Amino acid sequence: MTKKVLVLAASFRKHGNSDLLCDEFIRGAQEAGHQIEKIYINDKNINYCRGCGACNTTHTCVQKDDMAEILEKMIKADVIVLSLIHISEP
Repeated sequence: MTKKVLVLAASFRKHGNSDLLCDEFIRGAQEAGHQIEKIYINDKNINYCRGCGACNTTHTCVQKDDMAEILEKMIKADVIVLSLIHISEP
């Protein structure tokens, strides 16, 4: 059974370690016959939540940024892979 897989890469460095791990996951998933889409989060325009609460009734954010497109893809995905970075404190 083919699955829709959405990979959200949040590292600041394209082709860095986290990105390479995403690519290896993608390679395995493609070999297994799954449909893959990879999104670089840092290439998108995503605003902070304003806490206005409008989405509680409309189910839509009032901000017009790239998050609406990403959320739609997340809803349609069977699998979501999130690659984050870790910033250590000194």
